[in-house]
Amino acid sequence: PYTEEVSKDIMVVGGGMSGMTAAKQAADAGYKVTLVEKSDRLGGWATKFKKVFPKHPPYESLEDSGVENMIKQVEGHENITVKTGCEVKRTTGQPGQFDVKLKNGSGETDLKIGSIVLATGWKPYDAKKLTHLGFGSSPDIITNVDMEAMVMNGGVKRPSDGKPIESIAFIQCAGSRDQDHLPY
Repeated sequence: PYTEEVSKDIMVVGGGMSGMTAAKQAADAGYKVTLVEKSDRLGGWATKFKKVFPKHPPYESLEDSGVENMIKQVEGHENITVKTGCEVKRTTGQPGQFDVKLKNGSGETDLKIGSIVLATGWKPYDAKKLTHLGFGSSPDIITNVDMEAMVMNGGVKRPSDGKPIESIAFIQCAGSRDQDHLPY
C-alpha cells in the first residue's frame, strides 16, 4: 500500500446500532463513510425493542433505544453515504486499497475503500433445540424475541388464551453453552 495511493474512506457493513455508531464516530472524525445495510431500513434489532436498559444516572428506569435519533443523525451526516437494500458482492485488495463491489436492486457499484468495519448483527438462538427446557410443549413458552414483539404490539398476554400473565420465569443464555449445538 505504500507504493500506491491509500484510501482513508471507510465502509461499515451493517446498519444496526453498532454499525451506525461506528459510521457516525468515523464520520465525526472527518472520514468519508459508506454504510451498507442489506435490509431496506437502518436500525436492525433495536427497532424491535420498546425499551432498553438504563444508560443514564440514576439508572432506575428503562429508556428508549435511541435508534430513531441515531438513524436521523446518520442519514443526515454529510460524511456518510447510506446504502440500504444493498449487499457486499465482492471484496478484493488489501488494507488501504480494498476494491468493493456492492449489489442492490438497481445494479452494482464499485468502491475504493481503505478499511472495513463488520457490524452485521446477531441471530436468535434456535429455540427448537431447547425441547429439554419445554420449548414447543406449550404455546406459553416463548423466546425473548417473542416477548419483545408482544410488548411492541400492546402488551404481554398468554399466547394460549390471551389472558393476562400472572407470573413469568426467564431462562437466560439457554443453549449458549450447549456443546451439541454451539461447539465453540
